[in-house]
Amino acid sequence: MVLLLGGVGLVVVIALVVLMGGGNKDGDGGAASSTTKPAAAPTVATPAPAGKQGKAPTRPAPALAADMAQNARDLLAEAKTLSNEGVQARTAGNNELARQKQSAASDKCEAIKAMTATNWAWLEEAELEGWTMPGEYVDLGKLYTDLLNLENRIRKGGGTR
Repeated sequence: MVLLLGGVGLVVVIALVVLMGGGNKDGDGGAASSTTKPAAAPTVATPAPAGKQGKAPTRPAPALAADMAQNARDLLAEAKTLSNEGVQARTAGNNELARQKQSAASDKCEAIKAMTATNWAWLEEAELEGWTMPGEYVDLGKLYTDLLNLENRIRKGGGTR
């Protein structure tokens, strides 16, 4: 009886391993697949962003320089990195370092807001009024969505100004 139950248990375990994908699907022994790295994706030029259709704006959009938009993206990436480092520090028990990292991330967010204040004001009005927007402003809106979400995480993570 014990041997019968042990055999059934072994069959169940093997079936679970096979069903859960524990086996090697390539059939090459796994040696080559664990040492090779996937090929890098080819770099493709990003097409100009599509604008948003709507009513004609009552005032023209302020110029949004490509280098300013890229600088804002770079600052946002730095802020995300600092915020993530702050979370890791808090998880490790270093609350003082966590606050410093979150505060530095908050400073980067404030720099983005200061740099794009005029553009942001026009974008808010355009969204509220349903105006037609150039593609750069659609991208700026996405950047601001990410920025506001990050600011919320920073605030909850102990960031101060």
